[in-house]
Amino acid sequence: MKSDPSHRRSKLRRHVSACYNSFRYLGREGVWLTREMARAKRFQQGGNVEAMWLSLDGARDIASRIRGQRTKFASGWKNLVEYELALFDIPAAARTVARAMEFGLTDSPDTAANVERISLETQAWNDNIVEAGANLRDRSIMVKPTSDTLLILLPSTAFGLDTPSEPTLRKSLRFIFREIIATCRENSIAYEVRGRLANHGTPQVENGRLYISHHSVGPDGRGLHIKATDRPSCFSFDSLGYSGWSKFAATPLQELGLEGINTNVQDFNREKERIILGNVSKYQQSASDTVLSGKYVFVGLQKPGDAVQQLARMPMLEMLREVVGTCRERGIAVVVKRHPKCTSGEIARELDRGVKAGIYHVSNASIHDLIAGSCAVCVVNSSVGAEALLHEKPVYLFGAAEYQHVCFRINAAGDFAKVFRPDELPVTPEILRRFLHLLRHEYAVDVTNHVEAKAYIHRKVLGHVTR
Repeated sequence: MKSDPSHRRSKLRRHVSACYNSFRYLGREGVWLTREMARAKRFQQGGNVEAMWLSLDGARDIASRIRGQRTKFASGWKNLVEYELALFDIPAAARTVARAMEFGLTDSPDTAANVERISLETQAWNDNIVEAGANLRDRSIMVKPTSDTLLILLPSTAFGLDTPSEPTLRKSLRFIFREIIATCRENSIAYEVRGRLANHGTPQVENGRLYISHHSVGPDGRGLHIKATDRPSCFSFDSLGYSGWSKFAATPLQELGLEGINTNVQDFNREKERIILGNVSKYQQSASDTVLSGKYVFVGLQKPGDAVQQLARMPMLEMLREVVGTCRERGIAVVVKRHPKCTSGEIARELDRGVKAGIYHVSNASIHDLIAGSCAVCVVNSSVGAEALLHEKPVYLFGAAEYQHVCFRINAAGDFAKVFRPDELPVTPEILRRFLHLLRHEYAVDVTNHVEAKAYIHRKVLGHVTR
């Protein structure tokens, strides 16, 4: 008996559909896990603790599914490692990587080495890491409000896997918080450690209690806020926050004590040479490249979702249009560089339109090459502005930043056209050098110099708890 051709076709369609759906959903758990953790982070950042716990519950269920089925594990194991590290469970991450190694999964050897580095670097204060993870993984753990102990909010960012764009960030944060804890132990400072997922916002802390946290703000001055600056391995410590939220930014230039700083021109030039010729920047830069010849203004863009965009005097794309309009009237070209982590479709479309219309040029050259060839640099409050100051270029700031004291401040539409003066600084070179010295050595510290960094961190912590 011959089979029905239509039946065979129907069976084939069902088979193809099943294969398609199997492929379609393969790896979804890993993506869902990462998204659920991002949601938990945003909820904590916004102060919605109950919603954070619900997201963490959802993430735990997804993680269980990834662990429980080999096909899901094969596609989602790396997301699982990031999840376990975010909750400070280094042993669990090590077990996941060991299983991935057994299966011979791609990237497992490098990830295993990364997790091993984290484990070795944190052995001396592992008890505090366990404490931080416990109060994030188990909501039943009651935290007794204790206003007379220092609260250290350990950032989950410090325990993520290294990334090519910021290869030293997490290692540097682990060093910083290790030294914070060492300072407390050596000076008999009572402290408590809690885990923190959030990457911005004001931490929810008991009234009157002093705390230390990463990538945060706190207008009451009870916090010591730590944040990466424009250079890799360089971090700021401030009692109010970072960028335009910082106490450093709020202090008038004449009250910063610049007159007491002696700067050596040769030392300043050596530092310029080290950073500029070494192509050193917060994010890895492309090799030195030829940029636009002739006079141009360089505009450094940021990620639209960056927290510091809250400090913008006008939306970023409006800034770009204002700069373009003024420069066009004066016959000056404009070169734009997109933020290396920007994924905004709106930004991509706007830049594409501008290039096609011949309004400006878009470049992916090294930030230092782009700054060096410019007659001025325009930013909302990007770290590019701080880098441009080292080049001794005039910076037009359309927001608020820690380096705003030595920039042209643009507060409203039309201001740029009124104050724009190519190649002219708003302060003398001597004041600029003194300010940059203060910015680098008091507001922030380079943790690659361990001796200097340890002394700086110890001084900041002791000053914070004894003020």
